[in-house]
Amino acid sequence: MKVAAKGHHARLAVLDLQTMKPDVVASFSETAVGDFRWVNDKRLVFNLRQELTGPDRAEHGPGLFAVDADGSNFRQLVETYLSFVKAHDSGTPLLSWPNHLLRSQVPRNDDDVFVIEPGEISKEKVDYFVLRRLNTRTGRATEVDAPLHAVDWTLDARGELRLVLTREGKDLAVHWRDDANRWKKLTSFELYAPGGWTPRFITPDGALWALASQSDKDAVFRVDPATGQRADKPLVASQDFDVDPQFLVGRGKLLGVRHTLDGEVTQWFDADAKALPATIDA
Repeated sequence: MKVAAKGHHARLAVLDLQTMKPDVVASFSETAVGDFRWVNDKRLVFNLRQELTGPDRAEHGPGLFAVDADGSNFRQLVETYLSFVKAHDSGTPLLSWPNHLLRSQVPRNDDDVFVIEPGEISKEKVDYFVLRRLNTRTGRATEVDAPLHAVDWTLDARGELRLVLTREGKDLAVHWRDDANRWKKLTSFELYAPGGWTPRFITPDGALWALASQSDKDAVFRVDPATGQRADKPLVASQDFDVDPQFLVGRGKLLGVRHTLDGEVTQWFDADAKALPATIDA
């Protein structure tokens, strides 16, 4: 969680479940903590929120840092733009500032995360990307074998790379990695064309969930990972709003989907999970 006090930038904190008080584990005097994720149940990664003005305002290199949940073993992993924050030299070179944490990062059983770096940046475009696996304790990074010209990567519930979207001219191609680490092209579709979809989540049971258009609004569909074909009917949809889902997982399966219409809505698919809020309220 992030906490802020008067006169201080936002700091990273972990809630002590015994005292129900937040313990600050990372803070900076001149900048605020930005986004954060759990690496595993003992370690977190986070970046910084920059407030740039003038000619540099379009640049965004918030760095990447890691720290244990008790505040120990702090380490900088990625440079910040213009090195506005620089931790002490750890002996392992930092990754350059364009590297950033993969969007679909989920907690794992080790200390690794995935980062992506654009291979070519200009005012007109961002070209090919490099995907790396980064150890948050040592700072060592290794390039990940994946289909070329990838533009989107989806991890499974164990935090392993499972699905990649690649750009092929005007088309997007979907590639799935099987348990033998072999990549298979499932399907392809024209960018923004009807029938296309965008991967969002893979549940512990191996189900693939994606966003696709339903009556001009984004809805959640199940996709068959063997064929790349989406279901005919959506799991979650709204006539008036695009669905931006947060998938709620437990006991090895999808329990529900939380999203915002004119207020926050949770659609439950598990009877026990659905009954729990009512039990607490009672």
